[in-house]
Amino acid sequence: MGGGSLSYISTFDFKSFGFPVGIFYPNLTLLPFALLKNILGSWYTSILIGVAFYTFISLILAHWVAYKFTNDRYQAIVTAILYAFGTYRIIDIWTRFALGEFIALTFLPLVVYGIYSITFGNYRDWPFLSYGLALTMLSHVLSTYINIWFCILVAVIGIMYVIHHQLKSRIVSLLKASILFLILSAVFIFPFIEQELTHIYSQPAPFKLSFFASLPSDVVWSMINNNYFGYYNWHKSEVFTVGIVGLVVITVFPFLYKSFSKKEKASYFLAIFLIILPTTLIPWSIFDSNVLVDVIQFPFRELGIATFIVAILGSKELKILMDNLTNSWEKTILLFATVCLVLLPWYSSLTTLKTSTGIMNDKVIERDMRSNAYGTLNLDNYTPRSGQSVLQNVSEKHLGMLNNKKYVFNDYVAQPNTIIYREKIKKGDQIVLPFYGMKNLEVMVNNKRQVISWTKTILVKFTANTNGKNVKVAFVPSNIDRFGAMLSLFGWVSFTGYILLKFYKRKFNVNVRI
Repeated sequence: MGGGSLSYISTFDFKSFGFPVGIFYPNLTLLPFALLKNILGSWYTSILIGVAFYTFISLILAHWVAYKFTNDRYQAIVTAILYAFGTYRIIDIWTRFALGEFIALTFLPLVVYGIYSITFGNYRDWPFLSYGLALTMLSHVLSTYINIWFCILVAVIGIMYVIHHQLKSRIVSLLKASILFLILSAVFIFPFIEQELTHIYSQPAPFKLSFFASLPSDVVWSMINNNYFGYYNWHKSEVFTVGIVGLVVITVFPFLYKSFSKKEKASYFLAIFLIILPTTLIPWSIFDSNVLVDVIQFPFRELGIATFIVAILGSKELKILMDNLTNSWEKTILLFATVCLVLLPWYSSLTTLKTSTGIMNDKVIERDMRSNAYGTLNLDNYTPRSGQSVLQNVSEKHLGMLNNKKYVFNDYVAQPNTIIYREKIKKGDQIVLPFYGMKNLEVMVNNKRQVISWTKTILVKFTANTNGKNVKVAFVPSNIDRFGAMLSLFGWVSFTGYILLKFYKRKFNVNVRI
């Protein structure tokens, strides 16, 4: 956020050339970190508190959803703990520092329960799916994509059940959930689509999925030692998994098999499938050039879903074992062993990770931000394909053209969604700015709007129609962007108010007309 506006283009960092990261990568759920930084003044402390905040929200949502699944307070608490402190969630934030994905995992339980309700359960709980997918979309696009594919998989698995159990009502609920999801996330989707239709963009960070598939033996070993390193399978034995808790849950389940329902048994096999999915047991090479699949970049990205399913099954296993014990001391030992199983590997692995990755503090973070290393910013991801050839000159040197001669525009001032180049301009000057063209750009010289076009490499060009001391380039949201923002705001406020009013009416038996 800046100047009371949403952040669409990056002007203060990402090399300060108007990189449209806010358009293509959702950032609304990053606001708690930004607010904490403004209050505390420390990036390091703000990140730690922000992570703690989303972990707390994960505990609440996982508990709520698990209770909806099981109607058991004990299982809900255990599920929340197993999920919030799950190995893969820790990997996402501390090993990979994939902040968007980590935040998206916070809302995953809503998605899982939402699609389950529509397919198998109380289809009137369809808003869970809308809220879960919308909050995920406002956090991380690829996580939303993976979650949608998971929802399709669940719907396919339950198709026979749906056909014989309120088919029409369940289809209507799915349609309502989809429409509400689009409304709630329109603030991001509308500007995203608008820009996608303007230029041709390359697939972000394309990778061969087969390269990142892990050997099954490496997966088992990494689960045993609760490995947090992974190395993205760069020819090393450490890989990303659901950890020791996941291994224990899938190992114990067969011994308690008869105590589970058909749906829980199906969930177990689904969890097994998701755990082995990132391995070489799956012929990933056939998907290496399939954009519908290889867009996910890494085959292990669905382990967050596996983590939540494992957490639910693990809580049921613990409850079964506790119910079969008669002596209180036996229950105490089992409970203590469970706590140790969750917390000791978690603490040990985090300690090892902290030791191996070195010291992290404000000075280190600020140094890295100042260096703005080209190789780590993935600037090619959201740069038009036709402009890739000049990207390094634009981002590193701010190289443009003035009257058909190369010119470095290195004297500039960054403002929210705006860059002001402090250059003396004469009427008739032909200018090519180190700024990629996109919809909704406004270029001003001496407060007079310029008629702009684009070069073959999609850089902004214009012939000055007045004299001036600077050139102001600003991203001005279109009516479509504003409509998307207002639509989302209306959706969040009105529908959330509607749900709260219904809850109030039911809870306190108040006769309120809705």
